[in-house]
Amino acid sequence: MAQSRAKYAMDVSRRYPLLAAGGRGKQAALWRTRDFEGFSRFPLVIKSLPPALAEDRAARAMFCQEAEVLSCNGQAWGPRLYDRHTQIKYPFFVREYSAGIAFAHLGKNVARKQQLMWLADVAQALSSLHAGGWVHGDIKPANIICGSHGQARLVDFGSAYRRFDMALDVTPWRGWQVPLSGSVAYQPPADTAGGAASYDTRRDLYALAVIVHEVCTGRHPFRNGREPELQAPLGVSKVLWRRVLAALTLDPAVRRNGAVWLMG
Repeated sequence: MAQSRAKYAMDVSRRYPLLAAGGRGKQAALWRTRDFEGFSRFPLVIKSLPPALAEDRAARAMFCQEAEVLSCNGQAWGPRLYDRHTQIKYPFFVREYSAGIAFAHLGKNVARKQQLMWLADVAQALSSLHAGGWVHGDIKPANIICGSHGQARLVDFGSAYRRFDMALDVTPWRGWQVPLSGSVAYQPPADTAGGAASYDTRRDLYALAVIVHEVCTGRHPFRNGREPELQAPLGVSKVLWRRVLAALTLDPAVRRNGAVWLMG
């Protein structure tokens, strides 16, 4: 048994050699790789669950769910899934590498118009993702990659989950069904309305609206006890700003109209 495990590990490392570190967090490790046995030679990323979490059922379930989300993607909203082995002791999957720079690392010399165009790409991506029945769950500047080809894409679907509101105008509280994660600064407030909104598409739309507010005003809408700017900043469409404010208040109408409407 030990010999077979060692041979399997050797076969995997031969096919997907770890070429460069791509990042490491509490939930997973990423490495740049290529498929040296397949026909594809484009850059790939291998994502693995750390050995310390291999026996953690919740962590393992979320890791496998991320691979499931990527398997549904036709390159419309994020990287394509290339290969996966999630039923083994130490699960991993291989996905397409998303070249570009994270939205969080854009310099101040990037025009606001260009940033809003990239966020419109994110809205298109979210529209496709939501239509497929998924919520990203961790929309933030670090998870938006602005590609050299001029289009922005989403990455890191480790917090994604099935949406519960496919045919509902009001989402019931179902907090016992999904362990939520994500970045606090871009999550809806944890009150009664925010609790329900955390489980439908408003979670993603709220986060997108926070980023738009940051781009247009230079600050987070709620940090340090402050409130969103009620008047559209100079040069920003009043229609866009009304929709951003609606998303920040978790208005159910925003969910019905969707991400493209928000950025339209």
